[in-house]
Amino acid sequence: QEAFQLDQVQKLDMLRKSIDNRVNLMCAEVFTTGKLIVMSDDQPKFEVDFGRDASANFAPALTWDLPNSTPVQDIETMMQIMFELTGSYGANLVMRTSVWKALVKHNDFNDVFIKPYGGIRNVLENTTFNTSVNQANLKIKLDNGLTIWTFDGYYTDGAGNKQFYLPDGYCGVVDNGSGVRAYGAIQDLEANLGAFKYFPKTWLNRDPSALY
Repeated sequence: QEAFQLDQVQKLDMLRKSIDNRVNLMCAEVFTTGKLIVMSDDQPKFEVDFGRDASANFAPALTWDLPNSTPVQDIETMMQIMFELTGSYGANLVMRTSVWKALVKHNDFNDVFIKPYGGIRNVLENTTFNTSVNQANLKIKLDNGLTIWTFDGYYTDGAGNKQFYLPDGYCGVVDNGSGVRAYGAIQDLEANLGAFKYFPKTWLNRDPSALY
């Protein structure tokens, strides 16, 4: 009986984490592409396009791990693009850890944001922001108010392969604007057709005996 109950808890926890991973994936898709793909085994593929302006996509001439790259100028360009499109300069830079490692070693970045303060960063690294294995880390808060986060969260796809939410080498500007998370109605009378993040449910089959 104890093993049976433990199995129930583990399966429910796996399903809950699957939902959380899906929400993270949806956020990452909107963040990186401006679109959202909705589909499942019994849901036909449907694309939600939020109409992101194509000019919001920016790639520097040289990546920040190369000589003669200009990360400070590139960040300013990204902020200016966001202001022209939204009226806000944004508040956060979100990037993969590999990008941060290249940025923090760059003389251009150090000369502007670290050396003037005696080499002391004004926040501690590795401040966790999320839960479970998909944690975002706060790296530094710049004197212009911009905060830099790294995010290397991942999920496992249907084939058992590790897939990162953000592509390798990615860096993007995020505003502090609040958003709305919408859930569809649960097509179940026991849920009163309500819209919930989770609706745990079990039901018994008597012969053959099984719990679903």
